[in-house]
Amino acid sequence: VVGVSHAVTPLELFFDLVFVFALTQVTTLMAAEPTWLGLLRGMAVLTVLWWAWVAYVWIGTTTDAEDGLARFVLLAAMGAMFLTALAAPAAFGEYGVLFGVTYFVVRLLHVLMFRVVGRSKPEVGRAVAKLAPGLLLGSSLGLVAGVLEAGWPRALLWTVAVVVDV
Repeated sequence: VVGVSHAVTPLELFFDLVFVFALTQVTTLMAAEPTWLGLLRGMAVLTVLWWAWVAYVWIGTTTDAEDGLARFVLLAAMGAMFLTALAAPAAFGEYGVLFGVTYFVVRLLHVLMFRVVGRSKPEVGRAVAKLAPGLLLGSSLGLVAGVLEAGWPRALLWTVAVVVDV
């Protein structure tokens, strides 16, 4: 709403720090393989992390993060994002499944939170109903990519996952 200010809560700031940590982990991923392929992998992980962060910023502007259910969802998503961040340097290797599962949980909690917010704000509910299939499909494809062995099927699934997520 234009003209309405919203003070950022300590919980939201801490949540942002978890995302900052996740973004710094992308540099570890890219430094491990300083090639064009390593750069592409890093950009893929950076892209999904960035869009997840943007989604939670939208939550912060739509609801009170200190509210009971919102606080619980943010804490759960924060934990999932922390595990996603820890897995990010090996998202295309040994921790691909962990990255995929935790990122899916981050996205699922995002959709669930917006469904709750959408009950009292129909415009938010309608927007989430349109976005949810893509968000969940994209993160699901990332999860499946984490299960696959290295090769073109994993690369293709990651590419489709990023495109669908965005």
